[in-house]
Parts: sequence; C-alpha cells; structure tokens
Amino acid sequence: MLVVENLSTNTSSGLVIMEGQKEVEKNWVMFEDAAGNLKIVYNWHDLVIGDCIPNTEGGYTFAKTHTIKTPAIFKYFRGSTNGILIGDEIWFICHVVSYEDRRYYYHSIFTLDATTYEVRRFTPLLTFEGDKVEYTLGFVYREDGTALEKSANDSGGTRYRIENADEDGTFWIGYSKMDNSTHYMAIRKSVVEGLM
Repeated sequence: MLVVENLSTNTSSGLVIMEGQKEVEKNWVMFEDAAGNLKIVYNWHDLVIGDCIPNTEGGYTFAKTHTIKTPAIFKYFRGSTNGILIGDEIWFICHVVSYEDRRYYYHSIFTLDATTYEVRRFTPLLTFEGDKVEYTLGFVYREDGTALEKSANDSGGTRYRIENADEDGTFWIGYSKMDNSTHYMAIRKSVVEGLM
C-alpha cells in the first residue's frame, strides 16, 4: 500500500510495510474515526485495524491497534471502498468474488461503530445491475441529497437523479461493469438501511 500525506505545501509518500507482509497486498482501505484519526483496515476477518507510522526508510510501518471478531461472511470480504463517517458509524462497501462458471462479484454495504470499530449492521450480498463483474470504484455520501439529471457519460455509463432527494442523504456509488465501462448510481441512505 502507498500512503500519501499532504503536509501543507509539501507531499510525503511512501510504501507501507508490516511484519508478516504477503507478496500481494491490495485490499487495504482507509477511514476516519469518530475522534478524527486516520485509520487503515488491513483485514476484515478478524477485523484488523491500525495506523501507518513513518519509518526510517522513508516509508511507513503498519502498526496494528485493534483486532475485532467479525461475522463469518466477512472472511470472504475484499476491500473495495474507503470508509465514510456518518454520525456515529463508518460505512463501507466490500465485495465477494464467487468462482462459478466464471467470476461473479457480489457486494455488501455495512457499518462499523465509529468509536469501537465493532460491526453494527450489514446488507445481504447484492449486485448493482446484475452483471457478472461489477467492481466498486468509489463511494461518497451527500447529506443535502444533491443529485444529477440522468445523462450518459463518456464511457457509456449513466448518472441518475433521485426524485425528492432532499428527504434524506444519498450515497453515490461509482462502479465498472465487466472491467470495461464506468457507471454511477445514487441510492438513498434510508433505502440501504432498509436492506440491513
């Protein structure tokens, strides 16, 4: 993992190392907790959270700060999105890859307690449009319900406008389909909560 820090006008970046590091490390995700601390999720089952501490080699060392038991389904989770702090919860989207006649991707949206990092709630596995490979590219939350009119984008994807979006906040999710096109969807927070 590469960490980049903006230190006013200077930028500092470096590779993250850790004890027992695997050759391929690609599912780390970052989030800000209730106290404003930048934290990193290393693993979902058991949930391993830590900090990146600058080291003498010009990079960072991952320092584990928390290990928390998670539901059994979390052993299949792969990191997809950054965490979003909303109230006293941190929201994430992770994916599960099922190897059937080919790869199939399924997603779960879930929350952690913003102070204790315990899993609070999660959706069953779902897809965005039912395609075999849907890979999450981004995840943001807008409290004001800001929405866009429906329109095609350059990659053939679609942006959606939510009617009455000001009733509650809206999640915006970017994703690719079949690794060759970018799409967007908007979904009310209350709709996601109804799935949990």
